[in-house]
Amino acid sequence: MSGAFWDMRTALADNDVSGKILANSLRQIQRGVEPNVAKIALLIDDNPAIISGGDNNLANGSPHYEKINEAFRGHGLAADNVAYAAVGWSGSPPGDPAHGQNMAVTVTAPLTAVQVLLRYRINGGSWNSIEMEEVDPGTESPSVPFQGIIPGANTTVGDVIDLYVRVEMSDTNKPFTCFPTQAQLRFPDPGYGPDDRNFFTRVVTDSAKQTALSTDFATDPGWTSDPTGKWVFGEPTFTDHGEQPGFDFPFDANTNCCFTHETESVTGTWRLDTNTFSLAGADAAVVRFALWFFVRNGTAQNDKFIVRIGDGSTFTTILTVSAQDLDESAPGAEQRIRWIRKSVTITDPNQLMSGRVLRFSAIRNSSNGTIEAAIDEVRVWRAYD
Repeated sequence: MSGAFWDMRTALADNDVSGKILANSLRQIQRGVEPNVAKIALLIDDNPAIISGGDNNLANGSPHYEKINEAFRGHGLAADNVAYAAVGWSGSPPGDPAHGQNMAVTVTAPLTAVQVLLRYRINGGSWNSIEMEEVDPGTESPSVPFQGIIPGANTTVGDVIDLYVRVEMSDTNKPFTCFPTQAQLRFPDPGYGPDDRNFFTRVVTDSAKQTALSTDFATDPGWTSDPTGKWVFGEPTFTDHGEQPGFDFPFDANTNCCFTHETESVTGTWRLDTNTFSLAGADAAVVRFALWFFVRNGTAQNDKFIVRIGDGSTFTTILTVSAQDLDESAPGAEQRIRWIRKSVTITDPNQLMSGRVLRFSAIRNSSNGTIEAAIDEVRVWRAYD
């Protein structure tokens, strides 16, 4: 808990005078910690009697919302139920678009929005912006639908489309919001884009079913841990140093994921094998998942997270994440990847076969180090030319 307050105070110390006053005043509530402590901090921030720009309405944020909530999020204590102005799907969310077809994205945004942008990228490339248009101009409703079209002419089957919506608001104290809501938590200012955990993903399809493997861990997929019990299914429990996230990805009603268990103070390799799936007949395959990886006192050479694909006995490495890839801003000797998406494209014909297995391995060889890992939202798609 003290780490969350320290991170918040550090973040706010670089802000304006009111931020410095806020940081010092919030230190006083540390002794009365409770599960919704982040929300308490935000309520103080939004109190106009304490902070200029507050309005006692967390539904539209608070003057220092991003800095405060991100500090608590790093310790598994974020107020995820608090959002800015309501932005969401208008009707059902769009499904995977067909090859060559445009993708219509319609959201509901506040009438007070100055601009609604649809941001998208294809296969991890550069972000593109499309200004969304109000579907029913002239309405006086507090919340109105806006639509944007992602062109399908330049996409091929198997392409991965990432998208999010950015809404600029007229309120200068709370100038923007994003959908999915969590994207706002990583914006230092309105000119920045989200990090890799804060967007929706769709895959361009043809008439054939493209999904080879898919789980959000709403139920136990029955995957194999080696050694037994070192990878477990369930809701992760936040720990003092943030080894475990305390929440799954992407902060939705389903709170489960798969994570390592009781791996402190020992060296070893902890493997998690998926059930078998088929890539037969595909020209390529896309593997995508969300990763949490924590290292303390580790080394880049010895402590790693590795993803392999194979037939269950022989495997080929397709991704390696080591200590040097982690967040160097974490306190002391701690380094972590907070929830972030990872994506790999497979073109090796020796792997585009039936009977495939993904193996996730957390490896700790440092004698005095600690590692923990978690995965969520695992997807494998077949792609065709």
